[in-house]
Amino acid sequence: MNDIHKFRRDDEYFMLDVSSGVIHVVDKIIYDIIDEFSKDKYEHIAKNLF
Repeated sequence: MNDIHKFRRDDEYFMLDVSSGVIHVVDKIIYDIIDEFSKDKYEHIAKNLF
């Protein structure tokens, strides 16, 4: 996940994939959990979403 950067402008949320150069517009929940993917297993993240 070192090649992923996230940033926000006003109420818009973005993720930059440095490897491919693609910028993704994401919603707030994705913006908030993207850091968790580098720390935890997917099952743990899914349990904490609900």
